[in-house]
Amino acid sequence: MRQAYPVIFTQIDDKKNTVLIEVPDLELMTEGFGTADAMFMARDAIGVKELLQERERVIYHWLIWILMNTVVERIIEPYEEM
Repeated sequence: MRQAYPVIFTQIDDKKNTVLIEVPDLELMTEGFGTADAMFMARDAIGVKELLQERERVIYHWLIWILMNTVVERIIEPYEEM
């Protein structure tokens, strides 16, 4: 699925033609040398950020599953002993 994020380009006045790119929605900032390189770096950084967010969601769901199973086991164990 493709998503679009607003970005803020800031041209730095230096010899390397540095361009800073900020992606406020993802709390992300990156840079490149020239506009094309900065856009490439921004796409790469956005992809990495999305992968990390997906990993966090998976870990969160696993933790919930583990907690729920632990709670259920503690509720069921006393009744199994009867």
